[in-house]
Amino acid sequence: MQLTSILTLLLVGPAATSASQPLYTFANLNLTYYYDHSNFPYHPACDAAAGGPGWAVPTNEGTTACGQSVKDLNTNAVVAMNVSWLNLDGYAARLENLCGREVQIWKDGKQVKIKGGPFFLWEGCQACATLPRIDVSLNAYVAATGDKECHRGTMGSYDVYVMDNFVRRASSDRIGLSAPALVFGLVLAALASR
Repeated sequence: MQLTSILTLLLVGPAATSASQPLYTFANLNLTYYYDHSNFPYHPACDAAAGGPGWAVPTNEGTTACGQSVKDLNTNAVVAMNVSWLNLDGYAARLENLCGREVQIWKDGKQVKIKGGPFFLWEGCQACATLPRIDVSLNAYVAATGDKECHRGTMGSYDVYVMDNFVRRASSDRIGLSAPALVFGLVLAALASR
């Protein structure tokens, strides 16, 4: 059975579905949910399992490892992965090389997809540094697992590919100057050099 799944992935896996190629491959990961941008009213059992209505507000509105919050991104396609791996080469490298890359999630030779996809890497997961898992939205969790009651909370055996293309791009926000402030600074620098 496992050999069949591997052969299927090789034949119809991520390279066959798009022009992009996998940069990183993570086999046999668990999948769990950590935010719900939409606060789906048709999954009350999941809200109850996660702590009640509004459980995801702090996560939805908080700053992510790649900058913008889930709320600002207005999507359920954000994926969080191992924070240690994400930070391996430092903040600048993370923003330039990893943030916003497409993430493909596969199980049994089928790719998990959601409306509003594709998935993309945008957050670091602290628990994922020691547990073989990724974190996704509640919408993605239900699409991937079929667990509409959120009884399990974590499901296993997903293959995850971080692809070579970008769905979004992060910005470093290092230069927080507006255009008028920048022009004013250049004028001051020119006057000072006379």
